[in-house]
Amino acid sequence: MMMASKDDEICMVTLEEEEGTLHLRCKGLGVKSGLFYSAIMKVGRKVYLPRDTACSLLNVRVPGQYRKIPFKEGIVFEVSALSINVPLLADPSKVLMHASLSEETPYQMVTYDTMTNTFTEHPNSSDYFDMIRRDIEDAQACDWALVSNNVHLIHTDRLDEDSAHSSFDMDTLQWHKHGPIPIE
Repeated sequence: MMMASKDDEICMVTLEEEEGTLHLRCKGLGVKSGLFYSAIMKVGRKVYLPRDTACSLLNVRVPGQYRKIPFKEGIVFEVSALSINVPLLADPSKVLMHASLSEETPYQMVTYDTMTNTFTEHPNSSDYFDMIRRDIEDAQACDWALVSNNVHLIHTDRLDEDSAHSSFDMDTLQWHKHGPIPIE
């Protein structure tokens, strides 16, 4: 299992038996939980945790061990607060996420290929908000839901009582705009 340690570091925790006694062992992954949303993905027996300039790779058959695999030079991965993390039905080794690949690029849909440790960008075409947040104290917020093979995003400006709806088709990897949703 994954959890934050007392030092606020994401750890892989394993339960091990030693001389008839069970022990919890925590192995830090070098990722602070304060900077972490939900970019953890499991594909088969492997667990991937992309963050910053590398992906931590774990295998459930080798408890407590991990390897950092660097991304291509120039990639600085950061998942957005939306925490979208959905395997593609056509190829479960690829995972759709809402993330940024550098400090200069906005958050957008990206496909992470776990086999090659590479990303494919799917730039936003919805043009609703520059930044997508989920903070309840912020006037502009966004939430999402998976419906069939589409990720639907509902953008809401609570101050102006305005909303917009867009979706991302995971089959065609294309954005679609929809009409506004009335605020009740």
